[in-house]
Amino acid sequence: MVKGLGRGGARQAQIQLGWDRTTVRKGLHELNSGIVCVDAVSQRGRKPLEARLANLEADLRAMGEAASQTDPTFRTTQTLPALDRRGARRRLVEEKG
Repeated sequence: MVKGLGRGGARQAQIQLGWDRTTVRKGLHELNSGIVCVDAVSQRGRKPLEARLANLEADLRAMGEAASQTDPTFRTTQTLPALDRRGARRRLVEEKG
């Protein structure tokens, strides 16, 4: 349909039909080249912290085990964490940079 409008057809489709001009250009490119353009949407944005800092979980686990304490009432065998998230972050920055 856009090809039938001739030169400036993408712009006319945007005005008259409300289509996005960049999407129309992408479609025309796919049509002319025969290659499907795949968006890399999953590759955009910020990577998870675990991907950037591979040893983070192990470091946090080791720090948590070292800083845990026994229940002061001795009613359970569970250990309670003595670190909150701010303290853990501060210690990680001090130790690991």
